Amino acid sequence: MIFNNVRFGDPLVGVQKAGYYRPSYPFEVKTLPSGKICIAVYPQRFRAFLAALNADNTEENNSLVVNVDYTNVNLTKPAIPCTDLDYGVILQECADLTSFTKGFSLVTNLRTYIGDDFNIVPTVPPTGYTPVGDFFPPVSLFMPERRYGVEVDPFAVNIGGQFGSLASDQIDTPVRPMDSTTVSGTALAANRITVNLRPIRHPAELPPITMMNWLLVIEELRREYIGY
Repeated sequence: MIFNNVRFGDPLVGVQKAGYYRPSYPFEVKTLPSGKICIAVYPQRFRAFLAALNADNTEENNSLVVNVDYTNVNLTKPAIPCTDLDYGVILQECADLTSFTKGFSLVTNLRTYIGDDFNIVPTVPPTGYTPVGDFFPPVSLFMPERRYGVEVDPFAVNIGGQFGSLASDQIDTPVRPMDSTTVSGTALAANRITVNLRPIRHPAELPPITMMNWLLVIEELRREYIGY
């Protein structure tokens, strides 16, 4: 923050002045143009916010859960599939996640609106990382539904990474995880969606929360392989 006359003007010419600032909170209540009430999350603000609290940095505080506490507070339990009456989550100021040196994860049971470019700034790969190409902080987003845009509908979306679903595919309710919907509820046409699916090539590309954190894997240990 720069305190000077160019930025703030000079209401008292010739009088010495001082100023201070505090980091903006990384979350707030925000309303969509439709009137829907949401919790806005700003990942790029977390580093300064944690430093102001003398808390561990984003290397340790790298995952976030945003849920409705309907058991202890007089709030309505969110529905899945989401409805327009439920609360929502907004992700903004999330283009540069390089402060999350071990990655960033968000888990929520609410519809999530991605309002800015998300994780598009490459960073220095960790020691021992061998795959070629740009390295981005590993991230994961777990949500029942996602939409794109906050103030206005985007023209198109470009997605790179992996998709998955825990829902069961049925004839009457098929699972289409790559379908994309705008903030107004309009589905983007297929020619406005670009998806580049790619595998995880190195352990450094694993985000703080993965599908394996959610699932219990039972594997048979066959006798001929374990020696008894």
